[in-house]
Amino acid sequence: MSRSIFSLPMIAAALFLSSPLIAADLPAAPAMSVQQFLNKAKRLKDKGPFALLSPDFDLLSNVGKAADNAWKAQLTHSPKPACPPSSDISIKDSDFMGFMRAIPKEERDQTSVSDAFVKGMNKRYPCQEASTPAS
Repeated sequence: MSRSIFSLPMIAAALFLSSPLIAADLPAAPAMSVQQFLNKAKRLKDKGPFALLSPDFDLLSNVGKAADNAWKAQLTHSPKPACPPSSDISIKDSDFMGFMRAIPKEERDQTSVSDAFVKGMNKRYPCQEASTPAS
């Protein structure tokens, strides 16, 4: 089977853009809103076990990992916005979805998944104010 000469530039462009050095310089995809995440999650749930074959499964997994990375990154700020018992915390999917559903419906289109997750985790692991000794 012969290839058209017109397909060569397409192949070259695909290889060029898939290069790790080039891909790292491309702008990041826009943040996913809570509403988009919930809509995609519902469609995946409706697919049952076939959800694992959907590209949205990997997409939502990556969005969740990015949200976790955003939360861990803000833990380095001073003052600390949260005080988890460890930096290696895992939560259940139901807890993650609970953080998304905790955002009021009218705010879900404007709130990113990362912002909702950070807010939920910071609320779950508040820093205890240092008690002041009585005089």
